Amino acid sequence: MSTFRKFAVAIMALIVVLIAVMLATSVLWALRAPHADPEFSHAGPTLESVRALTSLVTTKVTLADAIVSEISGFTGSMSAVLVIRGDALIGIDMEQARISDKDDSARSLVLILPQPTVIQARVDHERTRVFALDRHGFWKLMRLDDVTKQLVDQGMREAQQTIEKAASEPATMATAREHAQQVLAAFASSAGWQLEIRWEVPPETR
Repeated sequence: MSTFRKFAVAIMALIVVLIAVMLATSVLWALRAPHADPEFSHAGPTLESVRALTSLVTTKVTLADAIVSEISGFTGSMSAVLVIRGDALIGIDMEQARISDKDDSARSLVLILPQPTVIQARVDHERTRVFALDRHGFWKLMRLDDVTKQLVDQGMREAQQTIEKAASEPATMATAREHAQQVLAAFASSAGWQLEIRWEVPPETR
């Protein structure tokens, strides 16, 4: 074997030994180094994150009722019974939400919310029906298509008012508050926090 070939083989052997020493050193260092578990901290729910849940705390309720609408004249009258169906959206103005107490060590906070309000109430015209239509007096003898249309239109307006009133009933508002509490409590729990909700007292009851 030539001198140059012997020299090249020696260099290659030296490189292999150095690589092996470096790998062994890295493994030993990794085994000896203390393994610290990563620490994560969560500042808890913020007003910004809570206010982003506006759409989630909106409650949709379905309402149904029956009303009687009537039109009277000098010679008779006409009445209609409408079976009305509708729905309402009841929401909470999350822009008015505020945090009153926050305990980072106990991971708990108190959230003050305004009372829910009716955002939208509407009559479902496709599902609302005229159940009965009666004429009284001399109106029984006349064809009163215009009066019939007027009566139905009047009934629909009364139906809208009925839906709006039903949406504002205490039981409906209680449902909206319960729904909001469930959504917000689940949101806080997912971050490892306990949430207590307190509702603003309406001005008229103070």
